Parts: sequence; C-alpha cells; structure tokens
Amino acid sequence: MKKTLLACLLMFSAVFKLQGQVADFAPVGAKWYYSQISFDFPYPEEYHLVEVTEEVVFQGKLCRKIEGLTINCGLPNPSYVFTRNDSTFFWSEVAGSFEMLYDFGAEPGDTWLIQGLGLFGDSLRVNVEALGQRIFGTDTLKSWTISHLGCYDWGNEIIEKLGNLYFLSPSFC
Repeated sequence: MKKTLLACLLMFSAVFKLQGQVADFAPVGAKWYYSQISFDFPYPEEYHLVEVTEEVVFQGKLCRKIEGLTINCGLPNPSYVFTRNDSTFFWSEVAGSFEMLYDFGAEPGDTWLIQGLGLFGDSLRVNVEALGQRIFGTDTLKSWTISHLGCYDWGNEIIEKLGNLYFLSPSFC
C-alpha cells in the first residue's frame, strides 16, 4: 500500500512539474491591446482588442478561440489555436490543417516554417538567434530573438505566453 501511494505521489509530482514547463499560450480571458497606424489620412493611430473568448472543439482539437485579429494579420479572424508540448498550432483556412505558429522550446540555431498564412497560404521561416528573458511585473518570461524570411513581419522577438510586443502573429508587410 505504501509503495502504491508513494508511486502515485511521485507520478502526480512529475505531472505537475511537466505542466509548469509548458508555455500556456492564450488562456481563456487573455487580452492583447494593439495599436496600428491607419492608412486613412490623417493617419491616426487606432487601437483594437484581441481576446481569447472561449475553449471549443474545432476540427477535432480542443482549441482556444481568438477574436479581434485584423485583416493584415497572418491568422484568420476568428483564429483557433491549441498548444501541444512547447508548440502552439493555428488552424489555417488556406492549408485546411493545423500549422505550427510558435515553438516555445526552440534553441539558438533552430528554425521552423509557419505555413498557411494569409489569403494565399504564404509561409514564413523563423530563425532563432538567441534566448533571453523579459520581466513583466513579477513574471520573468523566456524570450527568443528571431530573424525571418518571407513577406511577413514578426518583429525581432517572441515572448513566452505573449507572442510579440507588436504582433500576435506574423503581419503582412
């Protein structure tokens, strides 16, 4: 009996430790506030809200529904994402499949290809240059300095649980 109880406690301990290591990207209720310059004269700065509104089963996967993405965003609006291990996947309307968006386990020198972006299914190759940390209040989050090839802009940094300070997903030029 004692061995069984000890084995169960060790198993639960391992599960909780593993859960703490996985980046929980876009939990229900998460909100991002973005600003962008309008193309309408006199080019005012416009603000909009991107929000994770619910968890739903979409295309057979338990996903989080993200609403409020703009037309120049590489992801559809609404967008459906799920996280497996250290990777976050999004549903690509064009590809008709889930495609990797983030690799939160990437190391310097790693690359990944984001496929099925935008209206034409464009792709973006992400190169990880360096690892770092960012402090937000009392939280210290991992960050990845990146470079990328393609017609999309994604800034030069990805931050665990947040995405990027300027773009949630790659934005068309």
